Amino acid sequence: MDEAWWHYSNHRSLTADIGASIWGEASVLSIESLDGVQVIVLWPPIVASRMWDSAFFGPPLEALPPDVVVEEELSAENARSWFDRLEIEPGGRRNC
Repeated sequence: MDEAWWHYSNHRSLTADIGASIWGEASVLSIESLDGVQVIVLWPPIVASRMWDSAFFGPPLEALPPDVVVEEELSAENARSWFDRLEIEPGGRRNC
């Protein structure tokens, strides 16, 4: 079993909103960019039982396996810059 740890949304979302979701089943090309950078905002989970059993990990996923690399940890200054840019307070509140 696998389960969601966060709710993924686009950078336009003011809150953890199902309408602004980025779904794991979608193409990475569907992730919106901000000034040429694809941005995913992580919120606390909003779908309580979003889980995948072993049937999810079959031929479609094997045909295009995920390949995610964390290139670097953001410095506190860089993270603050992104929070300011997106008008998000650390901890999940959005200013607007």
